[in-house]
Amino acid sequence: MKRRLIILISLLFILACVDVLAIGLSPYSIKVPYTAGESVNVSISLINNAKEPRNATLQVGGEDASWVKYPNEYYFLDASASREVILTINFPQDAEPGMHRINLAAKEMPSSVKGTGISVFGEVSGNIDIMVPYPGTYARISVSGKNANVNEQMQLEVNVNNLGKRTIEHMIISAATYDKNQADIEKISEALESIEPGESYNAKIPLKSQLYSAGDYKAVVSGRYGILTTNEGIFEFRVGHLFINISNIVFLQQSGGLYKISFDVQSEWNAAIENVYATVEIFDKNNQQVNLLKTPSINLGPWEKNTLSAFFDAANLAEELYDARITLSYGEKTTAINVPFSKMKPTQAFSESTFVMVVILILILIINYLWMKNKKKNKPSINSDYRL
Repeated sequence: MKRRLIILISLLFILACVDVLAIGLSPYSIKVPYTAGESVNVSISLINNAKEPRNATLQVGGEDASWVKYPNEYYFLDASASREVILTINFPQDAEPGMHRINLAAKEMPSSVKGTGISVFGEVSGNIDIMVPYPGTYARISVSGKNANVNEQMQLEVNVNNLGKRTIEHMIISAATYDKNQADIEKISEALESIEPGESYNAKIPLKSQLYSAGDYKAVVSGRYGILTTNEGIFEFRVGHLFINISNIVFLQQSGGLYKISFDVQSEWNAAIENVYATVEIFDKNNQQVNLLKTPSINLGPWEKNTLSAFFDAANLAEELYDARITLSYGEKTTAINVPFSKMKPTQAFSESTFVMVVILILILIINYLWMKNKKKNKPSINSDYRL
């Protein structure tokens, strides 16, 4: 106990002396609209989070780093101070449509200032995202949502982005859900008036919960505008019910007549379940209970899988086939399963005679190996230049 306390105090002391990632970057992520052939200035702040001065630099990377002009130099930052750095982005006239990302890295550099702490040189990453619009009309769609339990309200959250240069008029959003066997469950459509270039549209599409029993499902969403169609957005989700499954039951003989039973339990409920435990009853061939044991209790998170186990003494049981009944309890519900259990003879260590036989066998194998190796070594070789 004292040793652990000393280690903990030492770790806390070391952490108090260390300035980890003293240099920061603000903001970490920026979205800049694309304007063909023009320039735009972006302000980035280098921040010193340490209690002593630091040297820092800002670096730019990525395939489109050539678009950016910036003062590539070191900056001296006082303790808890910041420094503004201006980046100038020069947009090309004809950039390739799509998302362009410029990487930022704020790096701490070696300093001649001596501090009392322990410095850890690192870097903080950020990015500038530039969306170059597609010619004409172009949209992309995505869908998300949450798992639920039976009879709970469910909805799909749909996002449509206009990535083109023209306004999208009168889009029809179509959503379809399927079970794990690809059988149709529900089909829904929703109309939207317009989306301006560079804008997005968010919709929440409710689902009819009475159509969904417990199981796995998939939602497929797309949008149609004029003669064009968006990509397909796919979202997989689960509908749960209050049930815990039992699987992978193993009886493992320990020493003598001691046995361990273990099995996996997996929740099919989209919420936490507390105080989950199992009782195991052992019955003989006459259906008489010969043993009763209980596992420790655990808590399961949504859809979580865990293992329960318990030990029991079978020394006084005859060597025959038994029936084990596992009853899992959670709240007012239970899951029960019957499995066979066969008691085996207790495992014993090697007897003295068995040990001697094993040693003799190993010696015979070694002698045979050495004899074969020596025989090959002494075998005369055939000289290809030998003449009669």
